[in-house]
Amino acid sequence: MSEGAATPAPPPRSAAAFGALLASMVAYKLLAACVVPVPLAMLPWLPCGDVALAAGLAWLVAIAPRAARRWLVGMVVVGVTGWHALAMLSVQALGMPFLPSMLAGCDAAMQDSVAPYLTWANGGRVAFLLAMAAIGWRVGRARTLARTWWLLAAVAAALLAMVGPAPVHACHRNPVLAFGRQLLPRAPLLPRVSGEPTVLANAAAAPTDARSGCAQGRSVVVVVLESAATRFVASAAGQPSAMPFLRQLAATGLDCPQAYAVYPESIEGQVPILCGLPPMPDADPSDYAEHGRSALPQRLRPHGYRSGLFHAGRFRFLGMQHVLDPMQFDELADAGTIGGERESSFGIDEEATVDALLAFVARQPATQRVLACWLPIAGHHPYSSPPGGSFPSTTQLGCYQNALQYADRSLARLWTGLCALRPPEHWLLCIVGDHGQAFGEHDGNFGHSFELYEENLRVPLVFVAPGTTLGGACIDTPCTHLDVVPTLLDLLGLPVDASLLRQRTGGNPVAVHAFTDWGELQVMRREADWKLIHEPAMGRDRLFDLASDPQEARDVALQHAERVVRMRQQSLAFLSATRGSTRH
Repeated sequence: MSEGAATPAPPPRSAAAFGALLASMVAYKLLAACVVPVPLAMLPWLPCGDVALAAGLAWLVAIAPRAARRWLVGMVVVGVTGWHALAMLSVQALGMPFLPSMLAGCDAAMQDSVAPYLTWANGGRVAFLLAMAAIGWRVGRARTLARTWWLLAAVAAALLAMVGPAPVHACHRNPVLAFGRQLLPRAPLLPRVSGEPTVLANAAAAPTDARSGCAQGRSVVVVVLESAATRFVASAAGQPSAMPFLRQLAATGLDCPQAYAVYPESIEGQVPILCGLPPMPDADPSDYAEHGRSALPQRLRPHGYRSGLFHAGRFRFLGMQHVLDPMQFDELADAGTIGGERESSFGIDEEATVDALLAFVARQPATQRVLACWLPIAGHHPYSSPPGGSFPSTTQLGCYQNALQYADRSLARLWTGLCALRPPEHWLLCIVGDHGQAFGEHDGNFGHSFELYEENLRVPLVFVAPGTTLGGACIDTPCTHLDVVPTLLDLLGLPVDASLLRQRTGGNPVAVHAFTDWGELQVMRREADWKLIHEPAMGRDRLFDLASDPQEARDVALQHAERVVRMRQQSLAFLSATRGSTRH
């Protein structure tokens, strides 16, 4: 170079940034496809969103002032690549990329659940993704492209993404775009469908049943089991039940084998169980102050009941305290106030919690009616339980079943203790699961909060009142958590319009609904044997005939278009109605 010649400008780095970003996105999609296979018809469209985002960010780098370009490139490449690595780990654990709803779960209580995924295999996956990003950066450094071309590439790829088919599963979508989309309001506000029953269970008036009031004057105990999926509670296909004592109780009471969770999550899921009202889409735990006025403690207090709730976990987790406080229990105790012999990041042993509830009952005068609630944590991931379970402890499923077995032994401890304090004929006992638990029955479906399949929603529901006509009864039609409060009140002889004890007369049959907003917003409607799952944002419908396809393996939406349209409209109306359901 001759003396005085101008120093050449450094390369704009936009091509290097594009290469690194696109390579990390491709690596993420490859790893995600190992968890949830990609349909062949989707393959040509799968990179469109990735190319649009990578080209758009490359354009921002290209137009940035030279002084800011270096730090902008570093921020974009490191931030987006790191986010894809986090999303990949989330897919490995939950079958879902990291989304805003998961931020609340970033709590010290979850450290024992995170630990099992800190493995060499996941470390290798992160290393693969970072290596791909480094290769993409190196390849891109040798190339340049005018800033206008980056913009055109981003727009063209975005248009292709919009006109092409949407990815079937959330983990096939770009995780950065998926995270941003979930920050937007999603619940459609539609009027309630004319003639449709309200979101309150069996809300239309029904004639009185002979069993109404059969438990009048009794004390009430509500047990909300953690992650207790119906199929592992019931014995099936020669497999032993994980909860044999619960099955014994069910045989002596009112069993509801087709019960559904309204919302497959433990915290806001307490609202339908204890208040008889549905949760709200995209709500914060602090949004349920009005719902608390309908909670069992406030309904039963005028009738002479003193209430207490005892939780083996921690109220701070996911804002549970905000959900429970408005219900106005006379006594609230969690792992922090109870203490126990065994302690984990998530809570304490069930024996200590059961004994705290029994001590609460023992402190009351013999004539004092009580409402006592026990919320165990046995069954929650990572499925820890004391030694001695009868299922293999070498798999997650076996550990889960052993945890349910531990919850069952603790349930027996509770019932034995209650009957030692007061005669069995003094008690009205309700046992209900808060949600199901999935183990990959459908691609990418792990845990409970992200999908609305049967494994996520079906829960045990049993009412026991020794010495009454409930013994051996069974309601083998769909019902939900919304039926718990009105049925308890009906059994106690308190005024209700309808409950599981009564059959609706006239009009349309009552359907059951559920929704989740932890991943993509989804809403479910079941009527008779038909079940629809609708995703409003994607416009996607899945229809299953549970009579012929109980495993939900065959989507028949295309063969029943008219039914899909009607059920979709009614499902969206249910979502809308949840926002106005805080009063009776």
